[in-house]
Amino acid sequence: MLNINNIGIMKRLFLLVVIITLGWFCSFGQNNIGTPYSYYGLGLMPENTGPYAAMGGVAAAMRDNDNINYLNPAAYTALDSNRFYFQLAMNGEYTWISTHQEISNYRVMQNAYLNMGMRIRRNLYLSFGFTEKSDIGYNINYSEMITGSISNITFAQSLQGLGGLNDIYGGLGWRYKNLSLGINFSFIFGKIEKQQTLMANMESSYYVRTSEKVRVHDMIFNPGIQYDLKLSPRSNVILGASMNFSQRLWAKQEFQSYKVNIGSSSTSIMDDETLERGYIVYPFRINGGFNFHHKDRLQVAGDYTFHKLSAYEAFKENQGMENYHKAALGFALTPDRTGRLFRQRMTYMAGAYFVDPGIRIRGFHADTYGLTIGTQMPFLLPNIGNELLLGVALDVGMRGSERNGLVMERYIKLRVNIAFKEFWFLKRKIN
Repeated sequence: MLNINNIGIMKRLFLLVVIITLGWFCSFGQNNIGTPYSYYGLGLMPENTGPYAAMGGVAAAMRDNDNINYLNPAAYTALDSNRFYFQLAMNGEYTWISTHQEISNYRVMQNAYLNMGMRIRRNLYLSFGFTEKSDIGYNINYSEMITGSISNITFAQSLQGLGGLNDIYGGLGWRYKNLSLGINFSFIFGKIEKQQTLMANMESSYYVRTSEKVRVHDMIFNPGIQYDLKLSPRSNVILGASMNFSQRLWAKQEFQSYKVNIGSSSTSIMDDETLERGYIVYPFRINGGFNFHHKDRLQVAGDYTFHKLSAYEAFKENQGMENYHKAALGFALTPDRTGRLFRQRMTYMAGAYFVDPGIRIRGFHADTYGLTIGTQMPFLLPNIGNELLLGVALDVGMRGSERNGLVMERYIKLRVNIAFKEFWFLKRKIN
């Protein structure tokens, strides 16, 4: 029988794990300036996210009763019918930046998400939560000389970007035999801020800074589908896809310029206005893939994602990007889900991915290549039946190039995923 005191202990233990994890990741967030490639478009889209990050970030055909696959709402129907799910993940990144002239580094915390899910009636499932849609964080410094008739003046310039888009969603999944359908209703909101600072190398008591902000908020709908095809008594393959149609998102553009006193840091506003109210176009996107299962032990999955970023517009102006492409391949092995030894019940994962983010600079693409490895560890407390699953994924990759004066980034990402499955709908006996 289940004991309420034991359940309370498990909840406190889970909360302690969350607090420790948050504290550890705060060390990454102290310097939240990230890749200079987030300068373009809506910022850097997550290249490897979700509960299957250790498998190269595959998502379209992934479904199981341990994880909430919010990237394809059709997967909600794989959740246990009598459990409530709580899922939390964070990503810490350490990156080395190099050009043909210098080397530097940065660390950042990004791409966090929080999801919950449960069954609400026969064959109908619900999930809701929060995710990051895009991330902007860069600080680019350079100098430029202006030749005058009497003397030359060198101006130091700084470009800084902040913000990104966030996603609060609610989704439904429905199953009929081997077919699952789903849809996410997402509220997209956020702010994209681009600052430019100009300072001359002459005696002056102030410098000039401009700030352009774009505030976005609107709804996006993401349908998904999965089909489970039986190949043999011990093997099956799942086919899946999710997408969003091209949609307009309401946006407001603001501009501000001001002088900053070097000594006191006080500001004097030179210009402050709302330039335009309109919309940005969030382009068509589709993700499709397969997931092959054998004996409930081995998984082989592949994904392809297409995002028509060439159609991305802001206030009726095309932003000059190219289309986004991603290919991913992942493997997972669980030796024995009911085994006596802990290592037998663990899931071991590995994968690889390639991303063309649609960024073309001086004739070169800022392509990304990555390799992933990780595990998911199940913890079952005695006399309770509830489960705590701890997932750890390591992602090693590179982005960009040093050719033609561009930037090469080599990164290591550590993602921690915590999933909690609780029997909410069982009648408990109390002594």
